[in-house]
Amino acid sequence: MLAATASFALSALGLPDAEAVTRRVSTAPSGAVRVGAGEVAAIRTMTRTFGDAAAEYGGAHVRQLAVRYLTSSVGPWLDGRYSEATGRGLYAATSELVHLCGWMAQDEGGDDHHQGLAQRYYAHAFALAEEAGAAELAATALRGMATQAIDLGPRGRAVALRLSERCVDYADTWTKAGMILARLGDLDDAHEHLQHALDVHGLDRRRSRAIVLGDLGDVHLRQGDLDGALTVWSEFIDCADGVQSVKIADDLTDMRVRVSRYGKAPVVAELDGRAAVLLGDA
Repeated sequence: MLAATASFALSALGLPDAEAVTRRVSTAPSGAVRVGAGEVAAIRTMTRTFGDAAAEYGGAHVRQLAVRYLTSSVGPWLDGRYSEATGRGLYAATSELVHLCGWMAQDEGGDDHHQGLAQRYYAHAFALAEEAGAAELAATALRGMATQAIDLGPRGRAVALRLSERCVDYADTWTKAGMILARLGDLDDAHEHLQHALDVHGLDRRRSRAIVLGDLGDVHLRQGDLDGALTVWSEFIDCADGVQSVKIADDLTDMRVRVSRYGKAPVVAELDGRAAVLLGDA
């Protein structure tokens, strides 16, 4: 099943239809519901609400509600009447919601059914984002498919590389491509992509910057550069302080394990102690 979804991930690259929005604008029936900026704003608000709840309690608690909203409310709006500008906003907002449904399915279970379901959600999120002209959203969906392909092991490596290469075709996607390359073991390219994301794109969101720094520190260490890893991880802890994120907590724990072999160095002990405070272990 998962091997099949890896192939589906590649086929999904051909899903987007650049004329979908304009075609719907011109062919919508006169009796279709009228959609405006209010509906687009509602989707974004509901997506944030569902996302906050999923982050607090897990995807399994919220996914059915999100899917019901997607099918009962958003579906008719996609088939409604709207201007091209509103349509592109509608597609982009729906892409975010569909991607969230995919993330929640992936979070709900590691079995083939849930993972395959997540892959299909990601593919449709990608298609909607492409049709909306939302490059960052399209890249986010590609990253979801790529990380799943990585989890397949050697069978999914070629698929993950293809998807990560496609990520670079979009604006501001060096962070997503760098993380994928790091997981694939391509350390030199991963280093370049992650450092580029920090230097050029800035990453002004603390959570985003912290996650990139965590990955970059790991790349430094795997390249044999302990001093570079410790320097980056120190900044990582600065950014992570006060941020509530399972991903950051996992990265802090992973960092402590990786530096434990160098525990005699004073700077390592200090770093471990700061991480322990953030994790509530001190």
